Amino acid sequence: MRIVRILGVLAIVLQACVPMRTLRGSTSTYLTQAGARVNLNRPGATAGAAVQEIFAERGFPLVNRFQVSPTNAVLFFRGGRFAPGYGPTSADPMWAAAASQVGSWFAVRITDDGVKSTLMLYGKPTVNGTEICGEGDDQLRDARYSCIDVRVREDWPTTQLVEGREETEVISAVISTLTERLPER
Repeated sequence: MRIVRILGVLAIVLQACVPMRTLRGSTSTYLTQAGARVNLNRPGATAGAAVQEIFAERGFPLVNRFQVSPTNAVLFFRGGRFAPGYGPTSADPMWAAAASQVGSWFAVRITDDGVKSTLMLYGKPTVNGTEICGEGDDQLRDARYSCIDVRVREDWPTTQLVEGREETEVISAVISTLTERLPER
């Protein structure tokens, strides 16, 4: 019994000695504000419905909406992400398991003037459903948004999947699809 206790304490102590790393990543690293913005000659309600449809088609359903003011709303989306080339057939089971924990989160700010709207898109990775903190989080303070530091072991094998690159690609595709579906009038 005493040996079991000693082993339990030893396991806790050794786990505390594993170097940890705080993850950081967002689309702000890869996109300028101009690259993350789209101006549409449509009211905010039309733009909001279109962006919800496009994100849902990509596997990112709407999870929250915050009305900042009568002319300013923020929509939040979240979903899983498949890491290309790293699925159940991956040769490295640890890599495949870590990659399966990674998803994406997006915020879309819609500013509406009644006739036209401006959308600002922001995204970042999630680990086990929790979005990591990143540059640009301060842009969402008025929407009462805050993030939690996500810490992983220093040797966590998929840190390159949580830098914001994949979310940048999604945002670029969403903007392209929006401008196709809602062309200039």
